[in-house]
Amino acid sequence: MTEKHIAEDFVFPLWRCINADFKSKYRADSWGIFENFLKSSAYCENLKIFLDKFMRLIPIEWQHKFEKQILGVIESGEDDSVLTALRTECAYIVLLTRVLNEEHKEKFAA
Repeated sequence: MTEKHIAEDFVFPLWRCINADFKSKYRADSWGIFENFLKSSAYCENLKIFLDKFMRLIPIEWQHKFEKQILGVIESGEDDSVLTALRTECAYIVLLTRVLNEEHKEKFAA
C-alpha cells in the first residue's frame, strides 16, 4: 500500500474523526501531536492494536462516513506495509494528509 493510499484512506479519516475540542485546545501543535501519536502507535503487531493504542492517546469521535475507509485498511491484510510506512514515512504521510485536509476545507468554503 502506498503512502498516498495510507494518507487518503486511513490517516485523513482518522484526522477528521479527532475531537474538535482537542484540535482547538492544541491548535498550535495539533499536527505535530497527531504525527507523534501515529508513529508511536505504529510500533505493534497489527492495525487493530494500532487503532486501539491510537484511540487511547487521542480523543476520537467516529464519523460514520469514514468507517468503511478505516475498516477497509484495517481489514486489507496489509498490516506490515501500513505499519512500516507509519513508522518510517510518518512525516510524509502527515504532509499528504494536511494537503488533503486543506483541499477538503477549500471545497466546503467555496
